[in-house]
Amino acid sequence: MGAAQQSAQAKDDATCRDKGLKPGTKDFDACLERLAGTRANEAAAQERRRIDFQRTLGGGTSDYSGH
Repeated sequence: MGAAQQSAQAKDDATCRDKGLKPGTKDFDACLERLAGTRANEAAAQERRRIDFQRTLGGGTSDYSGH
């Protein structure tokens, strides 16, 4: 696990605790899953924007596809 992932998990843990949820409960686990899902969606959206930007510059998706 990388440092960035550990940092994100620590922030998620703190966020869920701040909401009054207790580690080891279903609600706490659901909170962690929700935050991780949100982060994954944001990363996917950022990648789509990067690809669109490359297309705008005329680079197509050659850098993305490896061709």
